[in-house]
Amino acid sequence: MIICNYIDDFYPEHHAHSADPYVKAKQQILIDHFGNCVPFFHQVFGQKSQESFDKLYEALVVYEEALDSQFFGGSKPGMLDFMIWPWFELLSALLGPDFNLNSTGKLPKLVVWFKNMLANDTVIKTKGSPEILLKYVKTVAEGKPNYDVE
Repeated sequence: MIICNYIDDFYPEHHAHSADPYVKAKQQILIDHFGNCVPFFHQVFGQKSQESFDKLYEALVVYEEALDSQFFGGSKPGMLDFMIWPWFELLSALLGPDFNLNSTGKLPKLVVWFKNMLANDTVIKTKGSPEILLKYVKTVAEGKPNYDVE
């Protein structure tokens, strides 16, 4: 996160953080809080049980409630969007066409956000291959995350 903030400051013509200090602070809190969601993603990667999905979806409700536009960053993705996106990308790669972020009915705004992120040029350009993502998820499920899978 420190590096992302540095880059955001270094290239002011393309700020990912909001110019509004209050909005920026709220989004930084949500970025920090997302660490509390990560163990639930890991559980889903390892178990794929309904209970693990329920826990994950419950942890994501705070993001559903915070989303009041097309993206957390407003009309275009911002820092929060890009910081949490990889976890959703991994989840969709794991579940493939059966991926349903709103199976509980509690996350309709996040479903729209997910579709908007998939259509974003930056996401399209940097999207990982499903094969590599699945290899990574397998290492997480085995309890030995390998961040350098190829």
